[in-house]
Amino acid sequence: QELPEYMIPTYFVKMDKFPLNQSGKINRKLLPEPKKNLDLEKEYIAPENEIEVKLVEIWKEMLGVDRVGITDNFFEIGGHSLKATFLMSRINKEFNIDIPLREIFSYPVIKDLAECIKNSAKRTWSRIEPIKNQEYYDVSSSQKRMYLINKMSDGGIEYNVAVAMDIEGKLDKEKMKNVFNEIVRRHESFRTSFDMIDGKLVQKIHEEVDFEMEYKIATKEEGDKIIKDFIRPFDLSKAPLLRVVLIKIEEEKHILLMDMHHIISDGVSIGILYKEIEELYKGVELKRSQIQYKEFAAWHNDYLKTEEIRRQEEYWLDVLKGELPILDIITDYPRPMHQTYQGDRIRFSADKEIVYGLKEICIQNNSTMYMVLLSAYNILLSKYSRQEDIIVGTPVAGRYHADIQNVVGMFVNTIAMRNKPKEDLKFSEFLKEVRINALKAYENQEYQFEELVEKVNTKRDLSRNPVFDVMFSVPNVDITEIDIEGLRFKEHELEYNIAKFDLTLSAIEQEKRISFELEYSTSLYKRSSIMRMAENYINILKQIVKNP
Repeated sequence: QELPEYMIPTYFVKMDKFPLNQSGKINRKLLPEPKKNLDLEKEYIAPENEIEVKLVEIWKEMLGVDRVGITDNFFEIGGHSLKATFLMSRINKEFNIDIPLREIFSYPVIKDLAECIKNSAKRTWSRIEPIKNQEYYDVSSSQKRMYLINKMSDGGIEYNVAVAMDIEGKLDKEKMKNVFNEIVRRHESFRTSFDMIDGKLVQKIHEEVDFEMEYKIATKEEGDKIIKDFIRPFDLSKAPLLRVVLIKIEEEKHILLMDMHHIISDGVSIGILYKEIEELYKGVELKRSQIQYKEFAAWHNDYLKTEEIRRQEEYWLDVLKGELPILDIITDYPRPMHQTYQGDRIRFSADKEIVYGLKEICIQNNSTMYMVLLSAYNILLSKYSRQEDIIVGTPVAGRYHADIQNVVGMFVNTIAMRNKPKEDLKFSEFLKEVRINALKAYENQEYQFEELVEKVNTKRDLSRNPVFDVMFSVPNVDITEIDIEGLRFKEHELEYNIAKFDLTLSAIEQEKRISFELEYSTSLYKRSSIMRMAENYINILKQIVKNP
């Protein structure tokens, strides 16, 4: 008998004995991570020249692995689209070159990438320079967008970025309080407020702000009430745009709540916070960065005036030329005259058999999981709408400069992925088209979406978003990455009844499964309809694995 290919393990780790728990069963938490050991059957080939040595060190640091050989594939040992962007900017800085993002996908193996770097023309790396202290600073285009949205929604909570986590173990509340005080001192974004001066939006950096982590002792029922009331509007003219509450439920059970406005944070910022919470709690002394968000805003505003951005504008105007398709999915309720932002979400997952099959498709088609899942999402939307011209919005990190990788702030841009899931195409053929379009979109991701909206042929409709009504994202932040001895962190699901779009599908790739979250407008859809939609999406994934 033989195992089907998708069930064959990717990694083998040799162990003298299995760690057991008190019940005598295998303690899965103590099993070593395969990717961090890399004792693989694949032959290890050491770097042979200076470029390869440098690349190996960059990969090890970026992917968190102990050993990388020059024939290892970036996307097979933990790389994804966001890390590919970070890798590109780091390579360009380290080697004083300007390779585009597509080269990371074209040469995902160090040996080939090193040759590409060797043959690339040298160029002086443009650093982001510190700027002198001022009373007010210019804002970025992303901050302008967030401020305008906040005004239009009368200071609602649509763009609050809130997270919560359960913490089990002996937690030192004073130490945690000091951690957040230091985080506020380290990051100017948490000491920033916004004002209109002579009709111009500016940001002000405060030396000190009135911030303190709240500490509350509560029963489980009282804790639920605190959590329910936690997310509330911010006044953007008053810093800090951050609030933190630590709730003690039992002696060794706490809930940590964090809420901040999107104008000063984003998904990658959350990842930076998690890392710093861990390091500061452990007593690690962190070096403060000279480059803060105000420096990025000044640099970025100049960059947006360059010839490169004009070239990217031409690309997007070509992609979105003509009358744009409006996704016409039958809804359960009539579309309101104005967007309500009322929403809910459901969670579901793809099991390991599907995941292994999808990973095999990724390898065979030199694609990322993002590209495969986006292709399947397009097929789902096409089936529901009976349309073969689909535009899906997707957020990009916007951190294409190496100097801002560890800066807290709002860097996110949105790009419009336009694809044509024609019924007569095999999935592999459609995936190839999606891959090509995605790589082109990544290379032109610096052009700001709000500028694009002003220039494309889209009808203004207060009941819809401009350009697209559906989103797809693959967040790359995982709460379980916080590793403090004696403490266990896990996500605490928040009730956050907001939907910025008709539908937003998010996917988190894990070792043996993919977790999905489907956010939907409750003004348009019943929960039962969205549950069926999720089932249909999983069925599409099963069919893809069965017949790619």
